[in-house]
Amino acid sequence: GGRRLNGPALRVGLAMAGGGLRPGFSHKADQKETAAIYARISQETFDQAVMENIEDLDMEPDEALSDAVQQFESQGVNLDNIIRRIPGAAPEDDPQVIISVRAIQELLGDAEEEETIDLSLKDGTMKITFPRVDTEEGAKTLSEAASTVRSELQRDKQNAVLAMHHGAVDAHVSGALALLNEPSFLALLLEALTQLLQDAESREQLGVRGVAALSIIIRRHKQGAPEVLRAALQAVRVAMLVHEHHRQLFVKQTGLLEELK
Repeated sequence: GGRRLNGPALRVGLAMAGGGLRPGFSHKADQKETAAIYARISQETFDQAVMENIEDLDMEPDEALSDAVQQFESQGVNLDNIIRRIPGAAPEDDPQVIISVRAIQELLGDAEEEETIDLSLKDGTMKITFPRVDTEEGAKTLSEAASTVRSELQRDKQNAVLAMHHGAVDAHVSGALALLNEPSFLALLLEALTQLLQDAESREQLGVRGVAALSIIIRRHKQGAPEVLRAALQAVRVAMLVHEHHRQLFVKQTGLLEELK
């Protein structure tokens, strides 16, 4: 049994030594925000531990999986970013939130048209290039996948961390830009993005490109598409929660708030 404890323990030590510590945000206790520090591992490290249990310790796959979870959690590893599956399992067996994020990424990857927009900022111009989804069928499929992501995040807020670690924020930013000319579908993308940004770690992923995308969408739709404007402003509000950098970008660089007065 010594070897079994060593594998995960050693990996956790290396993950922590290699900058694997992340600031975590627990649920609110007595209305005060409490922060925790915890270790994270990669999907590859987790899968490797499961395979070692199967190949070296002759465990059944389900037992190998639950043992790996128990081993890592007992050492204080936060597994919110890990798909808890037996390596080699079919992609359709992944959690629904991951399947839907992947669907958005694949739709964007298959888009044949690209568009570039120059966004005027206080310190210059930023070029944003994105895939364009112009068919109604593509727009509908994209918005339905985003709608499923939103439902999964509402069902279980831990799904936000899992989705974020699989590129969900960038997928939704690009998806919203892809539907720039499809206001009836765009609001659903923005609502899913807002739901993602409720999570502090996901907010960190928005970055300058996300701020620019929201600015472009608001400028394009501030007249004539109230549902898009409302959804985009909601995303902006959440993006600025406890995030001074985003607030400065929206206020000083894009001049967005001034423009909406």
